[in-house]
Amino acid sequence: MKKIFLFLLVTALFAGLANAQDISNVENYRIYKMSEFLDLTPEQAEVFFPLLRQYEKGVAGIAEQENRLYESIKERAKKNQIDDAELQRIMEQVNRFEQERSQLKQQFMNRSNQVLSPGQVTRMQFFEKEFRKDLKREFIQRGSNPGSGRDNPGNRPGNSGSGGSGGSGGSGGSGGRP
Repeated sequence: MKKIFLFLLVTALFAGLANAQDISNVENYRIYKMSEFLDLTPEQAEVFFPLLRQYEKGVAGIAEQENRLYESIKERAKKNQIDDAELQRIMEQVNRFEQERSQLKQQFMNRSNQVLSPGQVTRMQFFEKEFRKDLKREFIQRGSNPGSGRDNPGNRPGNSGSGGSGGSGGSGGSGGRP
């Protein structure tokens, strides 16, 4: 019952963010799997996911600035309009982007520490890598077995690998929660 409530809460939080159906499904699935992986309570999810969205929005803003810089450099390089001094300024800007990204992550981690247990914060560091690995495996399986659960990644029978990660992570950190 708790997991159903948590899933409904998380889905409701992100329902307004979807523009494209597939992206929405993957994002909703990611949030659901993160909730499961971190073993979030509904109260934690209510506070944690807005923090996560804010952090991801900041990181996306930095990536957007980096892309604009890259496109500008590419255009100017085609015309041989970049000298060594300009290249030095560009490298300094790239370093500033890295510092901003690092600051955002540190702020996010500090805020997360106020919401999550130490075990959950630790598991959060590994979630994206695990999620991407599981999603890649599912897409590969989907490619070799066309027509198997295309509409909803959460309804596929090959999903137990992801849940296994969440289950083992959930039991390891519950002792550290207040």
